[in-house]
Amino acid sequence: MRRTMDDPDRPGRETESPAGPRACAFAAIPGEMARRVCAFEWSRTALGPIENWPASLTTAVGMILHSPVPIVMLWGEDGIMLYNDAYSVFAAGRHPALLGSKVREGWPEVADFNDNVMKVGLSGSTLAYRDQELTLYRNGRPEQVWMNLDYSPIPDESGKPAGVMAIVIETTERVRADAALRQSEERLRFATQNAEVGLWDIDLEENIDLLYAQERGAFSMPRDRKTSWQEFLSHVHPDDVEAVRKAYAAARDPVTRSTMDIEYRTLRMPGIPARWIAVRGRGVFEEQGRCVRMSGTAVEITQRKEAELALRESEQRFREIANAAPVIIWIADADMSCTWFNRSALDFTGRAMEEELGSGWADNLHPDDHAAVFDNFRSAYAARQPFRILFRMRRHDGEWRVLDETAVPRFDPNANFLGFIGTCTDITERHQTEEALRDKEEQLRVATEHGEVGLWDFDVARGRAFADARVKAMFGLPGDFRGPPDDYFAMIHPADVERVTDAYRKAFDPALRAVYDVEYRVDGK
Repeated sequence: MRRTMDDPDRPGRETESPAGPRACAFAAIPGEMARRVCAFEWSRTALGPIENWPASLTTAVGMILHSPVPIVMLWGEDGIMLYNDAYSVFAAGRHPALLGSKVREGWPEVADFNDNVMKVGLSGSTLAYRDQELTLYRNGRPEQVWMNLDYSPIPDESGKPAGVMAIVIETTERVRADAALRQSEERLRFATQNAEVGLWDIDLEENIDLLYAQERGAFSMPRDRKTSWQEFLSHVHPDDVEAVRKAYAAARDPVTRSTMDIEYRTLRMPGIPARWIAVRGRGVFEEQGRCVRMSGTAVEITQRKEAELALRESEQRFREIANAAPVIIWIADADMSCTWFNRSALDFTGRAMEEELGSGWADNLHPDDHAAVFDNFRSAYAARQPFRILFRMRRHDGEWRVLDETAVPRFDPNANFLGFIGTCTDITERHQTEEALRDKEEQLRVATEHGEVGLWDFDVARGRAFADARVKAMFGLPGDFRGPPDDYFAMIHPADVERVTDAYRKAFDPALRAVYDVEYRVDGK
């Protein structure tokens, strides 16, 4: 049979309530979520039709919809989710799919956490968390989120807990700001206590003097005396000695008089680990042009260099993973200029990275799709919101392919907008199949309209039936008839019932799988 009904396993969808929008208790409440709650088909969930909700549930929902604070209500053992406008902002890309979903399924990455919340809340107890860290997938990628969470039971008419109310205040920005502040304060304390910023001076005899004795150990220098240039070099990492020599020579050269600006590593000493040092200095020259001394500053940059190394390793791991992906991956900066493509992207176009950077990738964009794609980009950049679009792109062999592109905005830890990262999946074959299916459906529609043919679909296991207007007319039923399959079978002429039943049985027999092909009369009664 041709299936035309909605999936009955879908937990819910937004549709106008059978009783109409005026029957909704929340219709007068302003905001998006009040409208969505009224429009949602709650009869497909454990809550049942909205007009049959108990007063305790209706009152609680009305309260959270009025609140400007992010609140989500988890009703029943499954924790069916109802929430307000402020929570929808917190949910980000998970909204509006979370509405009417079971909380353990709506947030699967924290299912165990929410399972405990439901057990404690429905037992009548409360929970409170401050700066609780969880990893959530709000926009299709994992992100660390910190929150203040308060959970309280919601009683029903009998006083028994029937649901849990959660007040969700995101503190991510503050937690990160506090962490950054603590890190900054720690660096300052470390620098002042251990004299990590050193001042140095080299005289004509090439003796190096650090002006503060406590600074010497930090830079692998003896603490009790001046140090010769050669002794200083003996504490420099062998791989960096030549670069330090060249920078020093160029700075004291009367022709170049360069600024000595170099980063190098020290060797490990007893009680002192190896460090990264940034040195900057200039020569002091006589009128005759001879360099008589050099002076400058030295700053320990170990943490920065380790962070840079970790970042490079992280970026390298990302590129390795991205280059192994079978889909196109791209990165664009805040000015809408593409800065990187993975190997799949270059293999698709057959072009070099340099040709694709900036807006070079658009050379292969289908002319008819060019305006729509860039309009979509500009809108997404202005809103800094995820976007999705289908467009055609020329492959390296000249064939136009249909790509399904999805992209999300990028932000640094301080919430500064960095641009977008996106993926493109080649869906040409699927797109062609869908178009062919639509053509076939249109052909079937035209054929049925002109051939006096009716369409029906019986789901006997669930007791549901669909019949178009022509079938209902054959049975003498009104166009708005919504009866189950048994109502149709009951109208078969008694003399034909046995024959119809036999044909029906054979069609459902997995061993026979016969075509259901039978002629019968409809009882005029």
